[in-house]
Amino acid sequence: MTDYDFLTEPGIPRVSSISASQALRASSSLLSTPYPFPAVPAPLPTGLDRLDDALRTATAAATDYAASPARSGHGPSAGGIPRGSITEIYGPPGVGKTAVSLNIAATTLVAGEDEKVVWIDTGSPIPTLRLKELLTSKLMLQSNDYSIDKRLSECMNRFHHIRAPTLPHLLSLFAHPPPNFPAEGTSLLIVDSISAPFQSYFPNSTELRSRLQTQGQGHAQGTENQQKQATQWLLNRKWNVISDMANKLVKLATTTTTGATTNRPKMAIILLNQTHTKIKGQPRPTLYPAVGGGQSWENCVQTRIVLYRDWWSGSSESSKVGGLRELRSTQQEQQSIPRSTPILSVRKRKVDEVADSEDDNVEDDDSEFVDGNEDDFQWDNAVDTGS
Repeated sequence: MTDYDFLTEPGIPRVSSISASQALRASSSLLSTPYPFPAVPAPLPTGLDRLDDALRTATAAATDYAASPARSGHGPSAGGIPRGSITEIYGPPGVGKTAVSLNIAATTLVAGEDEKVVWIDTGSPIPTLRLKELLTSKLMLQSNDYSIDKRLSECMNRFHHIRAPTLPHLLSLFAHPPPNFPAEGTSLLIVDSISAPFQSYFPNSTELRSRLQTQGQGHAQGTENQQKQATQWLLNRKWNVISDMANKLVKLATTTTTGATTNRPKMAIILLNQTHTKIKGQPRPTLYPAVGGGQSWENCVQTRIVLYRDWWSGSSESSKVGGLRELRSTQQEQQSIPRSTPILSVRKRKVDEVADSEDDNVEDDDSEFVDGNEDDFQWDNAVDTGS
């Protein structure tokens, strides 16, 4: 008799008669013992102590049992990018998303000889020189018999760079990955950025409606209801693609394990996301992630890191930051450029005063110049009147 026949026999209850309190006590006793649960791999450190502490606190609050020393084997102080899940980093342009990701990648490569990093580039090329500088500075802090150049070469050999210039390239990489993707032993996968390919293929709703209206002016066929349905289908198509890609990424993060026997998730995925400004329905313009917002995307992203510029709020004097100067409403700054005197307008002569001949014109000009005083002319101090 198979298990299926046994479970479907009449008279056998399909749901075991156990109370909720008994199930809670049984689960608590299992979670308190380190066996048979395998040790969860430690998170990937970011290289920033305060960020690691914040991520450790958030992870412990979300999954208290997974962060316990009995399960992790690394103690409660371990913090960083969690493995087996997706971490999203988004912020305004130029805030440092790529710089933070490079620091995390360099920290992962230096942490161990079995750690590998895969970097998927969809927009601007990766600053390889900056990555080498970070690796060199981190290797110099460690005392080892190997030379810096040799260890730097070993770290760069464990760094794999993939170029995905278009959205079809990125989707095919996750939907139909090649046999060697990701490489065996990969601990970190970074996509910079996840939102760059969507801008050219899926414009915003306002631009999409204007394009459809422009194209529909030359075609008289089709009712207004059909045009609205086509517009709504095109608007929902972007969210369908995002949802499918998010599910593929979650599957990739959870199925990449440390080995065939341990079956523990090892790889962490970091997605860099750009921002856009939302004005409609908001009390003031607000920055939102360019890719996201749907229920499926929110369920797939476990950790979200927001980067923004935090200006110094002290009472020090204003200084130039990035070519800009902070203006204070309570202080009046001195003008560095002298104010110029407005040009005096010359009175137009009447018809009777206009000279009839060239000789009279010269005579009139001389008389006007002789009769005029020096005080009648005001010169701008900023203009050099010398010859």
